[in-house]
Amino acid sequence: MEQCAELKKHERQGKMDHLYSKVSKLTNRKRKKQNLRVHDKGGNVLTDSDKVRDRWKEYIEDLYKNNKPQEEDMHLETDTEDVKGPQILFSEFESALFFLLL
Repeated sequence: MEQCAELKKHERQGKMDHLYSKVSKLTNRKRKKQNLRVHDKGGNVLTDSDKVRDRWKEYIEDLYKNNKPQEEDMHLETDTEDVKGPQILFSEFESALFFLLL
């Protein structure tokens, strides 16, 4: 029950990284490498990476077309803990930017 309460707390606070990590530890499953096939709307397997990317974009847009979240549904419940985590250092930002530009 304590673990369930902790998971609910992470979800409520929007700490999905903590939630995922805890669930992974609890289930103790090793992820299998899977060959995922992406199909177009006609059922044909897509192999071109640009077409796969476009199909994922289309899929996500279709998902949210009629199911857009409402602004009042997008809020964080906070308690005494900082839900944002520690501040990022400028040096960390520069380092990440450097790797993105390579």
